[in-house]
Amino acid sequence: MASYDTGYEDELFQHPVGHTLHCGICMNVLKNPVTCRHNEHLFCRACITIHLMNFQTCPSCMEPLTVESLRQAPRAVTNLLSELKIRCQFFDRGCGQFVELGDLKRHVADCGFAPAVCSNEGCQVEVNKHDLLHHETAVCELRRVKCHSCNEIKQEMDTVKFNLAAMNEKLKEVGKKMDRNQENVNSCVEKANVEVGNIVAEVGNVVTNVVVKVELVQEQLNKQEECNRRLEADNVEIKRSLNEITKQLERMTRQTSRKVQAEEMKKGIAEGEVDREPKVVVAGGWNGSRDLNSVEMFSLLNGTWTVDSDWRS
Repeated sequence: MASYDTGYEDELFQHPVGHTLHCGICMNVLKNPVTCRHNEHLFCRACITIHLMNFQTCPSCMEPLTVESLRQAPRAVTNLLSELKIRCQFFDRGCGQFVELGDLKRHVADCGFAPAVCSNEGCQVEVNKHDLLHHETAVCELRRVKCHSCNEIKQEMDTVKFNLAAMNEKLKEVGKKMDRNQENVNSCVEKANVEVGNIVAEVGNVVTNVVVKVELVQEQLNKQEECNRRLEADNVEIKRSLNEITKQLERMTRQTSRKVQAEEMKKGIAEGEVDREPKVVVAGGWNGSRDLNSVEMFSLLNGTWTVDSDWRS
């Protein structure tokens, strides 16, 4: 940004400025022009004031001069200066206007390219004045966003979490019942399968509802980024809980299947269902010195060999 503390630089003006309107010290176009007491030599007020701090004479005619004896420039000079067309102070920010020097102060105060700082807490971004409102309300990542249905969405999410906690308690109760009724596994398994099936169906419905609601929430929160950050943690927790419940169901199903198989095998052996026991039958063979004509059976269940004495009959 150009500095106007002393005179105005020539390149800021739309057209060349005559040498009579230049300061005798800084050689720039006069700003707040004053003259010496007798010969009316023209200077910027800032330039001659700094000069008189060290010298008490006019730098052009060398006559005695003080700050108190300075005179205002003639009206003709000030009128000519005020009609000169000069660039806006904020031309480097995009303002391309040339305004009369006499209107420069008013234009600068109202210029839409003047720097303005975002008022949103924590932002401090500097933009052009005419872009400030759009930045603060539509662009700034720290802007305040109104959420018209956040309370309703939060209540729905709380309800979903409550239902998940309740289903988790039901799963714990099912596990306890299975531990207490191991002596009657077959009947317990049937009942547990029904309950697990109902819970799985219920979880499926909840998952479907959660997915639908999450998609609706996500669509709304595309325009409500503030709420999205608050709900994201809840969404992750729900998915984690669903994964834990699914893993518990899979473990319970595998445990139930193993218990049923074990009980059925024990029950078959106890009732004398020999034919259902898996065995390996070996007939004949060689013992190292002679041929054998015996039949032996290996029990896969007990891991023992027995000789079949009735094979000849």
